[in-house]
Amino acid sequence: MRLYGMDKRMSQRNKSTEQEPIERSLYRIVISGALHESWSDFLGKVDIDWERQGISSYHTILLSEVPDQAGLRGLLNRIWDLNLEIISLDKFSQGETDDN
Repeated sequence: MRLYGMDKRMSQRNKSTEQEPIERSLYRIVISGALHESWSDFLGKVDIDWERQGISSYHTILLSEVPDQAGLRGLLNRIWDLNLEIISLDKFSQGETDDN
């Protein structure tokens, strides 16, 4: 059985979803303490850097491109699983820099 008009609508819907680019956002998450770079894979291949805070303490800076809110939630859940304290979270849209 063929439903007329259904094929055309399905075709148009598939084209519109295929052409929409995924706008990924860059997140900068600062956590308390020094997290070893070996945790990068567990956290979803994030870039890890450190900032010295005082004489003997550090903050860890995580940089990660996240495709959507579900991806961000997954990253935050993994940080939660490690019982890490989040100091700050900043979002940078595609093409945005610190200068803007």
